[in-house]
Amino acid sequence: MPELIDADAGLSAVSCPAASLCAAVDSAGNVLTSTDPAGGPSAWHPADIDGTERLKAISCPSTHLCVAVDGHGRVFSSTDPTRGAAAWHVTKIDHGRLLDAISCSSTRLCVAGDDEANFVTSRDPTGAARSWHTTPFSPKDYRGNLDAISCPSTRLCVALDGDEAVATSRDPTGDTRAWRVTPIATVDTASALSCPSTRLCVAVGETLTEFGVGAVSTDPTGRPRAWRGLGALDSESTPGLFAVSCASVSLCVAVGNPGTPIVSTDPTSSATWRRVDGGDMGELIGVSCVPSLCVAVDASGHVIVGTRRAG
Repeated sequence: MPELIDADAGLSAVSCPAASLCAAVDSAGNVLTSTDPAGGPSAWHPADIDGTERLKAISCPSTHLCVAVDGHGRVFSSTDPTRGAAAWHVTKIDHGRLLDAISCSSTRLCVAGDDEANFVTSRDPTGAARSWHTTPFSPKDYRGNLDAISCPSTRLCVALDGDEAVATSRDPTGDTRAWRVTPIATVDTASALSCPSTRLCVAVGETLTEFGVGAVSTDPTGRPRAWRGLGALDSESTPGLFAVSCASVSLCVAVGNPGTPIVSTDPTSSATWRRVDGGDMGELIGVSCVPSLCVAVDASGHVIVGTRRAG
């Protein structure tokens, strides 16, 4: 059942590197962390790290690193994320631009995207501003948002431009030439992406005629045919899917509006995606999964937790 953990602001995103740590960010500059995500509201602890500014996204590649971004080009990092606001360090990295997405594959690589189609990358995400480097996205005439990024390793990052293309790189901290652009004709508006390995990426979004659709690739850096449309992921015609998280190649969860998670144990097949009962939720806008746990958040400050037994 949904639990209210943030009565004062709407949650924006969540990241769970393990069942023993989840961190969510909200629209009022708070990060909420829990070492027992299924433990109810009292198990979540807020820390004001960004005043009243909206934190847009967060990525925790391990229990010893979380990195969040906001709408003014700032990155917030912590190697001890449950220790309160004092444990978070702020660095201005992108000249006041809106940072929409971030993915950290490890403590040695984080890649963020902004609203002017720039990648901002670092091999030292807790370092000073000079450790972050800005790379324009190609094509040169495109200046939209980089809405979602997923880096399953330090040698592969995949990003969505919010339209009909993905950008992939095997050298994410390289220059613009290191990024390859591939159309996804099966998804007109892609809003979220998850790559649990270098051999699987799942994107969700919508087409001009269908809502709640997906696309999948087992060769993300391949040519356009490497991305295959899954069609509608839900027979009940979900109006929109806003987030997806794949704990492994055999467990993916997508969420949106209405607030009912859609789960698959074989994400390459549209027939395997099924709704699960998550209680009376509103618009779910974020989800993060590990093999034994999935946590979703909504814009009203609620969290919903699903657990999975081993084996």
